[in-house]
Amino acid sequence: MYLEYRLKHLYRTAWTSDYNNYKKSYLLGFLEGLDQRFKNQVQASEEFALMVQVPAEVLEEQRLRMGELKSRAVNITVELDHEAYIAGLEHAKETKLMSEELVE
Repeated sequence: MYLEYRLKHLYRTAWTSDYNNYKKSYLLGFLEGLDQRFKNQVQASEEFALMVQVPAEVLEEQRLRMGELKSRAVNITVELDHEAYIAGLEHAKETKLMSEELVE
């Protein structure tokens, strides 16, 4: 939902003939920026880290209900628009993730 919000505002400012690649490049930059923010947050709070051990019964119930969960990677080919990528990266670093505009 938040990415849809960002893209709606991006569309108004993006003057390009290949909007799809611009949009993909922006999203890649935005997601990379969020990833960097979360990694920094984890590093900053490592001294307060707490280890939680999940009981075997819970893991078995999860497996029965949801099957085997595997991480999946998706490979996409994007002709990277560096301007859009940098814009997405910077917006991710500056944005409030619970913006008042999204709550309304």
